[in-house]
Amino acid sequence: MEELVNALETRADAYGSPAPQGGRRHNWRHLFEEIEGDPLRIAAVLKHPSFEEEQEWRIVSPALSRNENKRIRFREGASMLVPYYAFELGSVDGDPMVLDHVYLGPTSNTELSMTSLELFLGQQNVMPERGMSYCDIPYRQR
Repeated sequence: MEELVNALETRADAYGSPAPQGGRRHNWRHLFEEIEGDPLRIAAVLKHPSFEEEQEWRIVSPALSRNENKRIRFREGASMLVPYYAFELGSVDGDPMVLDHVYLGPTSNTELSMTSLELFLGQQNVMPERGMSYCDIPYRQR
């Protein structure tokens, strides 16, 4: 965060100071557009300690503008279309992915979600060595 703030200050200094009260102000929007990817990347890797048990991987892409990448797909969300990238996650030689343990949740329908996950992993021929379990994080509907 310190590097991000320093970079913003450096760019702002190079651009010039804002005008005094009542004077014409600079448009600072382009400064934030130049660095917008940095706080997004930082936010993507920050994680609340209560999620530590997940030991998840996060694959973070750069911020993309409209029509920048045709590989983006969309799925139905609760209230909007959700963009995503489809990619293969497995070994180079085509063997099934080896997982130690899978945590599910939080979700509003634990039993149905667990059944769906078991079916999906079975189709992929993936069996977590230590099984699957529901996480201890309570579900909060937003």
